[in-house]
Amino acid sequence: MTRLFNILKIIFSPTLYTEMVRYLVYYFYEHVVPISKINRGKSVDIHPTASLRFGENITLGDNALIEANCCVWASKGSKIHIGANSAVAYGTMVISSNHGFLKRESYTKQEILEKDIVIEDDVFIGANCVIMYGVTIGTGSVIGAGTVVSKNIPAYSVAVGKSRNLTILDRR
Repeated sequence: MTRLFNILKIIFSPTLYTEMVRYLVYYFYEHVVPISKINRGKSVDIHPTASLRFGENITLGDNALIEANCCVWASKGSKIHIGANSAVAYGTMVISSNHGFLKRESYTKQEILEKDIVIEDDVFIGANCVIMYGVTIGTGSVIGAGTVVSKNIPAYSVAVGKSRNLTILDRR
């Protein structure tokens, strides 16, 4: 009887409906609206949990894949291009802007740094990577899971590690 009472309590709780509306608005803002503005090729697959910003500044090539819980955030002044047959694995962040932080004042008062990101064709980006603004990842490259990419990656390379200790190897 207690279980039934708890279920009824939840069903008639205004908090349930408030949170449902908040979730729908968030999903619409983070996913539905940007997807409608993306310039995309054929057979593009974007997971429903991917977060997108400024869809009009995002281009996806044929057969591009963006997996679950990824953030692909372009900005007003920068673009993101993900080439054909490229995949962005689970939890990766591709963000083409950043707050300025070098001056001795709050980051909120500093300029926003914006630079395009280009991920060329046939690139695989492993899970939980961070692709920083201004980076180009060359054709046929593989980015290892957890890698922070803060500099350009040549074509047909394997890149693993953190930004200062980034190891780049040629693919065979």
